[in-house]
Parts: sequence; structure tokens; C-alpha cells
Amino acid sequence: MHLPGCLVIGALLLSGCSLFAADSAPDHAVPQPPALSLTAALNSNLSPGGIAQPTRVCVWQRAQPGFIPDGVFSGATCQLQSDANAPLFNDIIAPGMQRSLHLPDTVTTPFWLVIGAEFQQYGSSQSLIEIRVANADAEKIIVSINDQTLAFKIYNKD
Repeated sequence: MHLPGCLVIGALLLSGCSLFAADSAPDHAVPQPPALSLTAALNSNLSPGGIAQPTRVCVWQRAQPGFIPDGVFSGATCQLQSDANAPLFNDIIAPGMQRSLHLPDTVTTPFWLVIGAEFQQYGSSQSLIEIRVANADAEKIIVSINDQTLAFKIYNKD
């Protein structure tokens, strides 16, 4: 008779501990950096003959606005940079393709994304854009690579 009483008391103590433990930590979601999607249209980076070409695209994340890559004025926006200016992403995207990039966890302060593209016809294109990302409000950023231009849209969390 003594053993069943101990089991009941033990069960009550254990259940009480789990009740207190559940209330001890507040439920706060950790803010996540926005997802970045780079999408090349089927008619992106047209050659002089009107044929879509792959586009070299590079992405930098900066703490301050106004970053200009070394080769932007010579049409080589994505040329190799010094280590301090190395891009997060530097690759070729074919027409009709999409690439996703995970940004570093810097969601508590505003930051700027600089996106550069090297188009076939240098001079008549919008080859560099700067996007201010305010804070954890942004959920997704879509950058579109069109004929000779870059465009973007930011989707905020609900």
C-alpha cells in the first residue's frame, strides 16, 4: 500500500514540473533574413541579333548605401573584387532560370543589397541596382533580369 502512494506522489511531482517548465520560456520567433530570388526572363540579355544570352549576376550585401563595384563603368560589373568587396553571389544565370540565395543573418538593422549584371550590350542597360532592406519586415526579394535591365520587388511579411 505504501508503494502505490509513492507512485501517485511521484507522478504528481513530475506533471507539476512539466507544467512550470512550459511557462518559463516565452515563445519568440527568431527573425529570419529575407529570401532572395534571381530570375532571368526568357528574353534576358539579348545579343545584337536578338538571341537571349546567359547573364553574369553578382550580389553584395552592405551596411551602408552607395557601394559601386570596381568594374561597373567598363561593363565588367562582376569582375573579381578585393576580399573586402567580394560578392555573396557571382554566377551565370541562363534565360528562363531562377537562383535562390540565402542572405546572412543581419535582420535587426537595415542593410543594402547591390545587384549587378553584365549584359551583352553595354551602355544601354540598367546593370546595377541598390535595394534597401529595412529590417525583419521583408520576407522575400525577387530580382528580375529582363532584356537589358534589372528590376526588383520586395514582399513584406503579413
